[in-house]
Amino acid sequence: MVRVGKPYVQIIEFALEAQADMVIMGVRGRDALDTALFGSTVYRVIQLGPCPVLAVHS
Repeated sequence: MVRVGKPYVQIIEFALEAQADMVIMGVRGRDALDTALFGSTVYRVIQLGPCPVLAVHS
């Protein structure tokens, strides 16, 4: 599926439409905490999403 717009908004909208039980997202960067603190897409989905988010560090 391809969607246009801000990634975190599109992920949240899709999770709502699909009635998702969980969203799983990959986290890249030095470490997951650094990435989350600097306003990543993952952090926004965790904060604003309709369901739990599993963030997996590579």
